Amino acid sequence: MGLADLPRLYFNGFNFWSPSTFNNNDDYPTYDVPHVRLDWAWLRSQGVETTEQFWDWAIQPKQNQPNQDGRTETVPPAEWNYHGGNDSGFVAGDAPSIEDPAHFSKPVDGTKITGFSGRRGRYRSLGEGRRRGLGGLPVCFDVGGSPAKLVDVDPTAFWSSQLFADTFHVGSAAAGAGFGGPVAGRAHSRWIHLSRNYDTKRDFIITGPFGCMWQTALRKETLDWYGESPGRGPAHRLRQVLEEPDCIGLMVRFVSYETIYFQGRAFVDAHGQGTGGGQDSVSLGMEEMIRLYAAYRDARAAWDRGETTDRPPPPVNRAYSRTVGWIAPWRRGELVSMASGRTLLADDPSRPGQLHTVTPSAPGDLAAVPLGPAEVAVRTRKGRLDGISVDLGSAVPEVDAQTLALTGGLSANTGTGAKADFGTLRLSLAPALGPLGDPSTWTAVASLPYARYRKERYAETAGVVDLDVEELAEGVDLEALRSGRFVLSVAAGEGDNGATALVEAATTAQTDDRGVYVEEPDAPWGSGPTPTLTIQVRHLGGKPPPGTRLGIGQYLGIPGGASTWQRAVVGHPKRPAPGVEILPPAALHPAALPGGAGITVDVPFVDDGRPFAELTVGLRGLQPSMPILAFFPAAPGETPVAPGGLSSPSVTGAFYAVARTLPFHNERAVAFQRWLRSKPDIIEANERVFVDVFETFHLLYPVMSFIGDAMRFQGWRGRIMELTDPAAFDQAAYMPVMRNLSAGQRRILELWSSYLDGRPAAGRRLAQVGR
Repeated sequence: MGLADLPRLYFNGFNFWSPSTFNNNDDYPTYDVPHVRLDWAWLRSQGVETTEQFWDWAIQPKQNQPNQDGRTETVPPAEWNYHGGNDSGFVAGDAPSIEDPAHFSKPVDGTKITGFSGRRGRYRSLGEGRRRGLGGLPVCFDVGGSPAKLVDVDPTAFWSSQLFADTFHVGSAAAGAGFGGPVAGRAHSRWIHLSRNYDTKRDFIITGPFGCMWQTALRKETLDWYGESPGRGPAHRLRQVLEEPDCIGLMVRFVSYETIYFQGRAFVDAHGQGTGGGQDSVSLGMEEMIRLYAAYRDARAAWDRGETTDRPPPPVNRAYSRTVGWIAPWRRGELVSMASGRTLLADDPSRPGQLHTVTPSAPGDLAAVPLGPAEVAVRTRKGRLDGISVDLGSAVPEVDAQTLALTGGLSANTGTGAKADFGTLRLSLAPALGPLGDPSTWTAVASLPYARYRKERYAETAGVVDLDVEELAEGVDLEALRSGRFVLSVAAGEGDNGATALVEAATTAQTDDRGVYVEEPDAPWGSGPTPTLTIQVRHLGGKPPPGTRLGIGQYLGIPGGASTWQRAVVGHPKRPAPGVEILPPAALHPAALPGGAGITVDVPFVDDGRPFAELTVGLRGLQPSMPILAFFPAAPGETPVAPGGLSSPSVTGAFYAVARTLPFHNERAVAFQRWLRSKPDIIEANERVFVDVFETFHLLYPVMSFIGDAMRFQGWRGRIMELTDPAAFDQAAYMPVMRNLSAGQRRILELWSSYLDGRPAAGRRLAQVGR
């Protein structure tokens, strides 16, 4: 297990996020997200007829619906970062490069290696500047290439985010220290904690108080090591463990939290204070962005007319999150993007849909909240118990936000960032299945006093607590740890198990295919392979017993109700229809999942020595949509049960994937091919390709505005064909960045490119690699 494996390297700093925000507009019916098209009938009712009118309307002040505090905020349809390109990554000296430093800022501190735990779990700080050491080296995605991209599978939901990155680096070859290589797959937003920060000083807005975990990995055969590694240094010890046969690379896990928006001198100068939080911060920030959008529009128009020689910088308004993370050995059989250890959740197994909540002892005026997910991993050494590791990186909330220093001498937030004090957290073992039983009957495992999870310790070890055998309760052995269910509770006194906070999900179902893109089936020119969803099932961290079943239920959003997803039902007039057909192998004995669209299957049991079972299903598109495919594992003798609906608080702790059935444009591609037989001139062909493929992207994403000029996008034809190639889908530079180009539209591009070359297009389009 990655968490259980040592040595472990730690880093600390900031993430930056720059999504283009018009695509997730949830206040105005401008955009049909499943079909990726603008609602021109509604726009015309608002007086919008032309491109210029659309861009002007997008940045006008609008009054949206009252928020949870009852206040109506001023928000333009383009929202807070219209000019974002979805660039994301770790803050470093030159990342991100601020386009307009007169108005926008970033954190002063970059993201750097800060500490190390050796094979015995002893932590030590890594000071900066040590000769040939790793301490103080920057942590980066995609050095020298296209920046990593943040992409939502479903832009109407906050639990479907992905990071598309090409490489991950610690240090650089130029610095002569560190390592790096290609990432093994996408990272996904996991363990989303909606109560991550109490925000007692009201410093946060939008998703500011949320937190989530990300994970990716690097394969050892693709790693480059820069410079020599000192014989006893962290780099040398990491290289040693990579020589072990079952070690396949390095795992990278980090947590993003305390997100702030509207950072820069523009917001201070306009309002006399920062707009990272407070009663009117959303409106204040949006009002300033409206001014900056308009100023940029006018300056850009003057530059386009040749009235000025300096191209104006776009108003890119990034958000920033604190981050802590770690790097450790990655073992064979572990997922790329999700914890493979034993997961503890706030779900109450005795009350489906309810969460355990606990109250801090200090400060004494804080409400009861659910803790975020945690992972427990059992460490062994030469077949013996060596201790346990507990990842609390996403679990314990902060009381408020700590002060953040920004470029330009500015600062944001007013608190200390201290962790809420829940006193001593007790880790115990309850029965593996069924009710938890009387807490007095649980087997004590270990105690975690506040000193083990307070802010300073959290920052050092990214929330990971390593416990030696000597720190475990007397009598705890491997057999007990492997046969019971972990429970984390808040203890009221010595020997008191107190209030239950987190309970291990006895059987888990996780996937690296968190976002699956599905095309319209039966393309007349031939299509790629059927998209698949591979699910890894574990029971108490190991192989699930024979007779384990898995239910897969399908849920779709309710129009106008973005926080509720209903179970899909075939042919029901008041329930959403399925977006995909799930295609399981006959060997899994599929049956219908009662209550709506979905299936139940046998989890295959193979005595292969692997600590998990694995099954794969295919997906066939039924309609453009973004269904959640939720997983419901059931122990032998039990029946998988799927609820009739999912809400945003419950779905974030669930086992699931999000399917994206892309728009159905096969007929459009066939019509385009027929039209080409009339031999239109090149200008006509360009204009039709713009309408059929590019128009929506041109309007919604200013970073793609170059495609509004037919001759420009014709001149960029080679690069466009390269970046829209399905084989490049997982690369950071893929276009469009939101990954919503349909197979039919790609076919139109192939036909257009071949027509410009004076040759017929190939009969089959390229395979859907990486989807």
